[in-house]
Amino acid sequence: MNADALVTFNGPKNTCEVALRGSVSAQAMPSGEVVPYLVDEVKLPKGALFDIVTIPNVNVAEYEQVMAALKAAGYKRVPGIHVGFLTEPGHDR
Repeated sequence: MNADALVTFNGPKNTCEVALRGSVSAQAMPSGEVVPYLVDEVKLPKGALFDIVTIPNVNVAEYEQVMAALKAAGYKRVPGIHVGFLTEPGHDR
């Protein structure tokens, strides 16, 4: 399954980038603006699929806040096996 939105956590910059399916560019923003961007600006419907990418030194608190907000907004992570690499926070997703 393809994600409707791909959220990249850019650890060193403490920001995120959001790329929409079919888009060739990503929108950079503070992590706290990811969900308002998807809900209010993009109007991504509830039930849409998202996936994540992490760049080393991810802020665990920011990561957890964004993941919780995505789920609370009704978005679902792409199903399947997700392998946690050394760059990802070591928490259950």
